[in-house]
Order: sequence, then C-alpha cells, then structure tokens
Amino acid sequence: MSEIIKTEGINLVAKERSRQISGEGFSFEHDDNLGFGELAAAGICYASPFRIYRRNDFRNSVTFMDPFPWTGGIGDKRYDYGTSHAMGSLPHPETYSDDEKLDMLVKGAALIVAEIDKLLRKRGNNATSNKSE
Repeated sequence: MSEIIKTEGINLVAKERSRQISGEGFSFEHDDNLGFGELAAAGICYASPFRIYRRNDFRNSVTFMDPFPWTGGIGDKRYDYGTSHAMGSLPHPETYSDDEKLDMLVKGAALIVAEIDKLLRKRGNNATSNKSE
C-alpha cells in the first residue's frame, strides 16, 4: 500500500473525531445505533458553505426542510456560529468568521468519517483499528 500523507487538515479531523468520542461520549456503539446516513447528513450540514434543504414532496404541496437529522438531545452547533438575523433562526454560513468556517468543516468531516467507520464496521472490517500502515 502506498504511504498515507497526513496533512494538517487530516490531523485536525482525527483530533475532532477523537474529541467527539472521548469528550462527548459518541462511542462506536452510539454511532452504530443511529439511522442510516444520519452522521453523514449532519456532517454535510456542518460543512456546507451555504444553507441546504431537503425537499419533501407531498400530493398537493412541496416543503423544504433543514436536513440536520437530530433535534432535542444532540445539539446543533451551527447556531453557535455566525450572525443570525432573526431569533431562533439558523445563521447563514456567509456570516461565519474564517476560524468558524474551519471549525465547521472539521466537525463536518469528522462526522462523515464516523459514518464511513460505521459502514465499515457493519461490513465487518476493523475500522477502529489503531494499526499503522
């Protein structure tokens, strides 16, 4: 196998994923009990440089909803960044500082990595191995 190039960005994502596991208690077991694609959807919401919406088609109407998968217990940290123009509304990503944009990208990437690891565990690979290649 070719050598893995570890950039500063990869290191930031690995550090964030470790923080999510040890600091927030989002263990492999926790992740494995989530629905299909929830971690990836949350990651996309964090990483997107613009607001995204999920379209729901009904017989007589169409609605657009924020695709962030969790309400209630798991906090949506997107509200902690940027500037909101209305009480309770999600800040627009264009109002994030450069540091906030970087933090959101790192959080999003770490959640996508968590979804990848979840699928690999389901497939039977040892995605949680600490072995070096």
